[in-house]
Amino acid sequence: MRVGALKVKERLRLNSLKILQFDSTDNRRIQVYGRFLWYSFRNYRVNIGGKNYGRIKQAHIASDEYCSLANTVGWSTTFEFPQSAVDEDHQLCQEYGHDFTLMCKIKQSMLAANRLSVERVKGIFGDQSDKVQGMAQRDFLLLLDFAENGITPIIGYDFVPEATNIPPLRARYEKVVHTVNSLLFVQFKNGTMLIMKTAKAQTIPGVHFSPQHHAESKEKPEGRVIGDLSGQHDPTYTPLNGTANSKDALRTLISDTCGEIKHPTIMQLVHMVLSAADTHGWDALILWKKDLKGAFNLLNYNLLLQTRRPKVLCL
Repeated sequence: MRVGALKVKERLRLNSLKILQFDSTDNRRIQVYGRFLWYSFRNYRVNIGGKNYGRIKQAHIASDEYCSLANTVGWSTTFEFPQSAVDEDHQLCQEYGHDFTLMCKIKQSMLAANRLSVERVKGIFGDQSDKVQGMAQRDFLLLLDFAENGITPIIGYDFVPEATNIPPLRARYEKVVHTVNSLLFVQFKNGTMLIMKTAKAQTIPGVHFSPQHHAESKEKPEGRVIGDLSGQHDPTYTPLNGTANSKDALRTLISDTCGEIKHPTIMQLVHMVLSAADTHGWDALILWKKDLKGAFNLLNYNLLLQTRRPKVLCL
């Protein structure tokens, strides 16, 4: 318990640290960078002064704020799922003969234009992964499987789907229930989730329940919606991320199946920049950073987990 308390205390201390401080040094940097922008993009009339300078300063200040649980609680205090949303998915369920898997596939098909597909994978890497130098055949085949079938979560040897002994709601979720539900409703409107009453969901063959959770996020008072796939409220309950007995074996199985994730080191990134400069010249080099918004929602999931038991469907 003491170790856990110390970890929580240290996390709170780190969260309170100022990441950016706007001072005279920042002013000078913006001025220098502004002159570079003006010279590089002078045909586009880039103006770093006046309002634009004020906006940059406000961005520095905003990124210096850490959004806490109190911010999340205040972000939404009244939201409830509209009955029309529940009725919409209930009607869809009846329309497709209460076949939950079919319902999800229909929803996924409506999003096909904005999803990973076999055509897109082959268009980028070639029919035999020959368009991109260094593309491992194993990774190429894995991408094709993701595109064709969706991602199939790998589960532990002792996993048993649970539709009766449902995990209790997390205390954090209950504190920020209106905010979390409003964020989930956005996903519903985007077509990436279904809304069903618990009693109805429990009738789905092979269904497994995991508790809803929430995490704080820098610069986002509403925070992030996450699922708790590791919590074990009862010794007989097996979480998707494995139990104490199966977790290590599960990690090994995932690495053996999908490959180990290795993040590039700072030296690798520097070498990439230098290599690009050697090829194209420094004057032609522009560095961009782009995140995929809602990246996890851009991938389909294979709804049925093939195990030694009957197929499992996870919520």
